Amino acid sequence: MHILSLTFTFFKIYGFWRPLSWKSPTLGFLYDVYTFVMFMIVFTFALSQLMSIILTVQTVDEFTSSSFILLSIVSACFKASNLLLKRKSLVRLLNVLISTTCKYQDDDEKMIQDMFDKKARRNTVWYMALIQSSVFMITLQSIFINIPQKTLPFPAWLPYNYSNTRLYAISYTHQVIGNAASATLHAANDALISGIMLQICAQLEILKHRILKLPTIVLKMNSGKEAPMNTVASKESELLGNIIKHHNCIFQFSKDINDTFSMALFAQFFIAALVICSSVYELSKIVLLSSDFVALLSYLSCMLVQIFLYCWYGTAVTMKSWSVGDTIFATDWSPLSMGLKKSLLIVMIRAKKPIELKTGKIFTLSILTFAKIIKASYSAFNFMQQA
Repeated sequence: MHILSLTFTFFKIYGFWRPLSWKSPTLGFLYDVYTFVMFMIVFTFALSQLMSIILTVQTVDEFTSSSFILLSIVSACFKASNLLLKRKSLVRLLNVLISTTCKYQDDDEKMIQDMFDKKARRNTVWYMALIQSSVFMITLQSIFINIPQKTLPFPAWLPYNYSNTRLYAISYTHQVIGNAASATLHAANDALISGIMLQICAQLEILKHRILKLPTIVLKMNSGKEAPMNTVASKESELLGNIIKHHNCIFQFSKDINDTFSMALFAQFFIAALVICSSVYELSKIVLLSSDFVALLSYLSCMLVQIFLYCWYGTAVTMKSWSVGDTIFATDWSPLSMGLKKSLLIVMIRAKKPIELKTGKIFTLSILTFAKIIKASYSAFNFMQQA
């Protein structure tokens, strides 16, 4: 994929995105097998933790210490399933961004596109670094604590006794790979969605650039003495049609993205609220600055950044789409014909209903929603402390 290529590279490495350039049936089949194996590792990792909770947990403290990792793994399974099931829809949608309507048409538009592409790539790099550092700390801690005692890094119920060295090595490796794969899946999926939001912002910025450029183009057409009036009017209609088509394309693209990721985001936000309150509850019981405290704090930071990314860029999309109307208002209207002015007024009215990305068509991705999640998590934390 030319769009968000770094993000899709991480998906490819862990088996959740077969390269589009692979036309060989043999390579496709082998990659599908690899995808199945990786998905089953993550799924059985979650299942073993779930069985451990069902069969062994008896108190609230035991439940919270066992559940916060399980919830994030379950969320990773949701994300993997959604990505694999919606693959064709996602490819089709991303191809819209390189269509004639959306592709940059001059150096200024290319500069706008490059700026947002670099921002998306930078976000992917630092967010992936944050996630992988958390995974590294948890794995490093388990090497020095769990391996000497022949215990597993995460609570799990297994249908065999892993005291045998070979079985323990297999079980330990399974958990390490499952944790790394699910963490990378989280990071890549979050970078993908936030990157798509940035692409929507880029398209809105390009649209605003085209609107601001409209009076200059009309002036040049009117200055040409040889250009007949009907030709100028026809060119104005074409320019206006392209702007309206681009505007509608952005709104439709945003709607389709909403439909593609809406339920996965709803599950993510619901699970994140539970994970945050469980993690904070666990932190309140751990010795300050101990190895467990640092590892759990790193994990909690990842969860908070994960939700904040969605809400921050959801707000950015809404504000950017709202500003299209302001851009039309700030445009030099004097060279424009009366018909063009009336049409731009309609576009301005349309822009007053901004793009809103939602989770499960219930909660809007915004900073206000992020604050509500933190508040709900804190309320749940207080309830668990009193239980």
